[in-house]
Amino acid sequence: MQLPEHEVIVRDAVFGQPTPDFSSKYVTVVNLYQQSKPSETWDYLVSKVAGFAAVAPYGHQPQSELEQLISKLPDKVLNNFASHKDQLRFLVMGDVDEDEEALRFLEISYGVLPLECLARGNGDPYWYVREMQNLKCDEEEDAEDLFDNYGIGELIHMGIVIDNNVLASKNDLVFLASHMTYGSRTLNVGSEIYDPDDVIAIINLVYDAARDNLKNLRIIRELEDLAVSSMKGILAYLKGEDNEELSDFSEPEEADFDH
Repeated sequence: MQLPEHEVIVRDAVFGQPTPDFSSKYVTVVNLYQQSKPSETWDYLVSKVAGFAAVAPYGHQPQSELEQLISKLPDKVLNNFASHKDQLRFLVMGDVDEDEEALRFLEISYGVLPLECLARGNGDPYWYVREMQNLKCDEEEDAEDLFDNYGIGELIHMGIVIDNNVLASKNDLVFLASHMTYGSRTLNVGSEIYDPDDVIAIINLVYDAARDNLKNLRIIRELEDLAVSSMKGILAYLKGEDNEELSDFSEPEEADFDH
């Protein structure tokens, strides 16, 4: 996959173009984003907690955001996480219907990263998304449109639905964007307020190349994202409303083999 007049930073995923002052680059990240069902998230979380519990006694230091959260679990929960299914699983499952369709999207993230930040890139396309999201955009920049804005960080994030391996119609996307649609099944833009011309420009930039190369794009499952948000909810639940760790969070009962 190649975008017109862009250099390839990560093959079939991350593309760059210099800003006018050459101190930064406009960065476009293109991925496939696969939704996950709640039960998949719970199973994923159980496996990650079990994996961390197995290596923590040997001095393993948390590497990811999820591991950092897992490391905050009380020992009695960490070592018996799966056994607390009845108490914790609802925080992951919520009221979501397990039978609902798990959708796939073309995920596009567009923004600006300074050259020194790009130099730290590790080849993971989603690293560039996280970096743009973590950097604060300069909202005070005096610019006529998005492409003249030298602000740093993510400027646009959107998802375009894929049905039966077919990308939604470009005409439909342009129509929705022109009406500032932000939360539809077909086009999901990360902000309620945006300039339609900016979103349409990104659609026109990416659409044809992505449509013709869907099979080559990297698939990102939302398991990690959901696991992180679920673990935050679990930690808050364990601490209770008064931010004190619940003292009555019981150990799983042992089976009574005498009867």
